[in-house]
Amino acid sequence: MLVEAEKVQHMALINDALGYYIKSFDINGHEKYTEVKYSTRGEDSDFIFTEKEMVNVSTLENYFLYRVFNFDFETSTGHIYIINCNNDFYSKFSYWPVVYSVRPT
Repeated sequence: MLVEAEKVQHMALINDALGYYIKSFDINGHEKYTEVKYSTRGEDSDFIFTEKEMVNVSTLENYFLYRVFNFDFETSTGHIYIINCNNDFYSKFSYWPVVYSVRPT
C-alpha cells in the first residue's frame, strides 16, 4: 500500500482541465479520482460542476466528490460528505446547464 501512497498526485497542479483534483488509489490498488467542491454556504447550496466533471461522472470509474460546506476561512473548518459519483450522483443531485460559450459573429 505504501507504493500506492507514493503515487498520489495533486492533478490540479499538473492540469486543471482534467475534472478532478487528486488521483490516488483504493485499497485494491485501482485508481481513484477525487473532485472537491467547497462553499461557505450550507449543505443544500448549489455548486458548479464543469462539463468535464459531468463527463467524468459517467466515464471514470472510482470518481468521487468531496463536498465541503459551511467552510470557515478563519478556522479552516467545515463539514463534509463524500459521494461515489458512479453510484450516487444522479440520485443525489439535480443539475442543469448554466454556462455558455459565446463568440462574436
